[in-house]
Amino acid sequence: MTKTNHLHFPLAQSATAIILNGQRDCLQKLQQHWQNYQCIIVCDGAWHDVATLLNLSEPTEKVVVLGDGDSIQIQEFNTTNYRQNRGKFPQYLKPRTANKEIFTNFAVNMRDDSSSNHSSHEQNIAQLPKHFIHITEQDSTDFEKALRWLAKQGEEEQRKKENKEEQVETSKLNIDVYWANGGELDHTLGNMALSAKYYQDFSLHFYTDSQYYCYIKDNLRIGGVKGKTLSIFPFPKLWIKATQGLTYPMMDYLMQMHTQQSLRNHAKADEVLIEGKGEGFVFLGMMCCKAVSC
Repeated sequence: MTKTNHLHFPLAQSATAIILNGQRDCLQKLQQHWQNYQCIIVCDGAWHDVATLLNLSEPTEKVVVLGDGDSIQIQEFNTTNYRQNRGKFPQYLKPRTANKEIFTNFAVNMRDDSSSNHSSHEQNIAQLPKHFIHITEQDSTDFEKALRWLAKQGEEEQRKKENKEEQVETSKLNIDVYWANGGELDHTLGNMALSAKYYQDFSLHFYTDSQYYCYIKDNLRIGGVKGKTLSIFPFPKLWIKATQGLTYPMMDYLMQMHTQQSLRNHAKADEVLIEGKGEGFVFLGMMCCKAVSC
């Protein structure tokens, strides 16, 4: 029997958040929930605006700034400026003994080298704070680097529990994702594709000023959505056996990216059931940043 996934709004806040370098929206929600996240990963190009717009004043060890350093605002991160304004920026997560291998694999030791052979980019990288996690490979986006970094963290925790003969939990990690839209459209589509690629490891919840969306596979039951706009976009194919609770119901309905989608439907009941087979995305009109939670 195919498993039915469940969502109920307002959603419980995830323990982890990832902030990408897209459109700066959903600021109120991010500000309200910032202190409650246990781990926050900020892709490098977004960090300056995160610190500025959220008026961060107290250092915290739960924040990781991660990326290849190509889009970070170097003038905000030179060593002198960082020391003088330490209270304005969260403290970077320092390598702990248990995570030494992970940081060794992903981090690059910053060197002060005035060799003329260094490119201007390498010289800029040398100005980054000591604990900035610098991942140099160019075959993946910063979002994927963040997901892979989290996966490595999870593997390390699992190994530690196995060594202690503790019970290992296999549930997926819930992650709230901000600033995934806007900017370049190819990045937005790429971010969506990654949520499908890493579906077995993570449940990614995307928030914008006007919508919540997530990747779905097969059946889905959504509660607390009466009156909300609901769209289903196949990725790449989703066959709908039947639906309940929608203004425009569907039955034996095949959706494909290049032929048919279900856009701007509405939830007429508090709970919507989607029975199907395949993969896609569900978009809900939430106005998330104008509410206390969503």
